[in-house]
Amino acid sequence: MKNKMKLKKSILLLFIILGLIGVICAVKWKISNDEHAIRAIYFWNADKIGKEVNVVGSEVKIDSMIENSEYDVSGKSYVGVIKVKNGKTPALTADNGVIGVFTDNGKGWNLNAGDMLSLSFEKYPMDNGQKQTIMIGCMKDGKMEKGEIYREEMTGTYQFDCIEKGEYNLYFINLSSDPVSLKEGRVEVQVN
Repeated sequence: MKNKMKLKKSILLLFIILGLIGVICAVKWKISNDEHAIRAIYFWNADKIGKEVNVVGSEVKIDSMIENSEYDVSGKSYVGVIKVKNGKTPALTADNGVIGVFTDNGKGWNLNAGDMLSLSFEKYPMDNGQKQTIMIGCMKDGKMEKGEIYREEMTGTYQFDCIEKGEYNLYFINLSSDPVSLKEGRVEVQVN
């Protein structure tokens, strides 16, 4: 009788644990599958790296806007914040039109004239061999400056030479029709 009771309790506990795991996975799946977003790469979404996605007719969400004189992004893009930790950017994937703004503990980097800010990146290849186009640039006090376009390059380093004191962030924009996945990158500041 005691063994049957132990067995029932064990089975009940197993179902509770499996249910909790299912809820956690469902929540993470919902978060990681938000259309037009920037997502860190984890085991549950790593299979999406390099895959073609049809987003024709999808609605684009706007999280926040960036004042911009060079490019008209209002109403066209989702803006996400990417935290840089110890000079490293996370591996991430971003949908078409998404803008990612790199921050240092939630803020920009305070630079003086003559300082240099750089971002080294590496793209994951697409399964179909197509090139993925991204733009990387710098923002001063929340205003986007003209960036550089990287289409053919699988790896590269964007370098910004500061000519005026201010708070600067790096940004990237996915200009490809498919998601772009980037490996862990590096942000460096060289003080003059």
